[in-house]
Formats: sequence, structure tokens, C-alpha cells
Amino acid sequence: MSGWQEQVADTARRYGELDARLARTTVTETSRDGVVRVTVGADGSMVDLVLLESRQPLSMAALAAKIMSCVSRARARLPDLIARAMAETVGHDKTADLVLADARSRFPPVPAEAAPHRREVAEEPRMVAPPRGMPPPAVAPPPHRGDDRDDDWNETAIFENP
Repeated sequence: MSGWQEQVADTARRYGELDARLARTTVTETSRDGVVRVTVGADGSMVDLVLLESRQPLSMAALAAKIMSCVSRARARLPDLIARAMAETVGHDKTADLVLADARSRFPPVPAEAAPHRREVAEEPRMVAPPRGMPPPAVAPPPHRGDDRDDDWNETAIFENP
């Protein structure tokens, strides 16, 4: 019985070591232009996001695509890191195989064409300057919100009978 208890205690210790190691594991990916840097933990959750000013105007959709691309690439690296940590702490057993299979299903590899997101700039709408000699488009002034009562409303309720 003593040998069995020692084996269980040793297994628990090794899985505790794995848990502590995975708690410290992070993966960071940066967009090609350096505007987005994302760090994810071993569970795939985002633990850090750094956004820098872009040299070119960037739409919210393009920024979101950069963020998601970095998250996907970081998560895709997790199964290999988890496998390495498991091999160095708990070794190979059925539980380790199940944990690794779960990680691989939750964090699949990024398709090669999506790895460096190349279409960001091409999909950006471009601002076109008006032709020379043509005035810029008129901009409507903001609505007047003054208190000078220049409207026709007499402050009676809309649904009141006269």
C-alpha cells in the first residue's frame, strides 16, 4: 500500500509542477507592422494587448483583424508548448494525452495564408483627394442646441387634445 500511495503522491506532485509551469506560460505575437502585440496564457485567454499608433490611418475593422490574427497565431503555438511542458513534468500517460488532444482541438494551427495577414492594407478604403481646382465637399454645420427658442414647438405635449 505504501508504494501505491507514493506513486499517487508523486503523480500529484508532477501534475502540480505542470500546473505551475503552465500558469507561467505565455505566448506573444506581434503584427507585421508592429501596431498590435498580443500575449495569451496557456489557457488561450488574452493576458496583454498593446496597440501602437499606425503610420497609416487604420479602420476599426482592420485593427480588429490584426488583433484576431495575432491571437490566433499565439494560440496556435500553445499545443507545442503544452506538449513540451508535459513531457518534462508528467511524461506520457492517458491523462496527458487527453489534455494535449484538447489543446490541439481548441488551438488549431493557423492556415499558411492567414499566418501573416497580408491583405490588411489592400482592403482598407482609401481617401481620395478632390481633383485640383474643385472645392472640398461642404460639411454641414452641427445642429444648433442654443436656448434661444427659435423653433416652432410651443412646449405642449404631443399627444394632448387641444
